[in-house]
Amino acid sequence: LTDLSGTVGSGLSSQVQLQQTLQTSLQGVESSSRQVLASGSRLEELARSLTSLQDILKPSKQRGEFGETLLKNLLDQILPSEHVGYQHAFRSGARVDAVVRCPQGLVPIDAKFPLESFQRRVPAEFRRALKTQIDEIASKYICPDEGTLDFALMYVPAEGVYYELVAQPEHVDLMAYAHQRRVVPVSPNTLFAYLQTVLIGLKGMRIEAEAKTIREQLIRLQGEVQKI
Repeated sequence: LTDLSGTVGSGLSSQVQLQQTLQTSLQGVESSSRQVLASGSRLEELARSLTSLQDILKPSKQRGEFGETLLKNLLDQILPSEHVGYQHAFRSGARVDAVVRCPQGLVPIDAKFPLESFQRRVPAEFRRALKTQIDEIASKYICPDEGTLDFALMYVPAEGVYYELVAQPEHVDLMAYAHQRRVVPVSPNTLFAYLQTVLIGLKGMRIEAEAKTIREQLIRLQGEVQKI
């Protein structure tokens, strides 16, 4: 009986330890499950965000507004506000997305690049859409009689797309046609470099104007000294 009692007691102790081990394991599983559920929720939220972004970029109107926003951010970061204008209106009723006000005149910038046609990878459709866009920019926004320069910029919102336009042989004739119509394609990087050049020119003109004012003041002071 004593041996049997000891064996039963040992078995009960082992059963208690087993229950504790199982309870610890269940707690670990429960914790892991909560983490998996939380991760799943985050992935679901991320998927919804990506879907929302895709929905934003997919419709042509909203995609155009997105391109205009990127262009506006770039212009606002580089140029003083008095040298930038948005939705500039022409006598025809056409409105260009942005203009850069240079001393020589206005530089129109169009941001409605046919990105959707490019993404569908249908070369004939993209070429037609791009040629149509070039013609619209040239006919609507290059208006020297209304103060613009004799060229306009076509903003391409992605460096990869711009590279394909200027580097791939199948688009050489399109780029030649754009230059013939005085429409210059620019990417974010090339537009940034162009705006930096404009900014340097504006600073040089401001320094020249200030120097002229100083010279005039010195001449006036010299006259006063002679009078004295």
